[in-house]
Amino acid sequence: MKNNFFTKALFTLYLAVLLFILFARYEENFSPSLADLTSRFSTSVNLKPFHTINSYLKALENGNISSSVVKNNLLGNFLLFMPYPFFVYAFSKYKNALWVITLTALTVIAVEIIQIVTGLGSLDIDDFILNVSGAALAYIILKPKRKKAIKEKDHD
Repeated sequence: MKNNFFTKALFTLYLAVLLFILFARYEENFSPSLADLTSRFSTSVNLKPFHTINSYLKALENGNISSSVVKNNLLGNFLLFMPYPFFVYAFSKYKNALWVITLTALTVIAVEIIQIVTGLGSLDIDDFILNVSGAALAYIILKPKRKKAIKEKDHD
């Protein structure tokens, strides 16, 4: 992906959608007070891996939650950052997978922190796991196609 107008426009559109999904859809208002922040940390932080994922799956199994809610949350988080590594790859001088996935992971961590500090979401390790797993899978699946395309171009 070259740094051309189309790539930049696509990245801008992706960021706008991403920011809307992550922040603008919440009705809560930003509250910078220490008391509110402390309250959010006690009620809106999950640092136990797979806790939220398992809770959704158990609630679905017990009929306490609709499958659409589970799909939107779990699949949505898995798909949300899939495009991100390709933009990192396109705009960065570093092209190795470790750099691309690390920068994606750092971005997701920043998003999680912003969500809890602003009250526009929660900080959930499962969101991180799903976001980064989706991004890594997308990058891994499409990386061989880039190599194959390069090899085919060299043979022409």
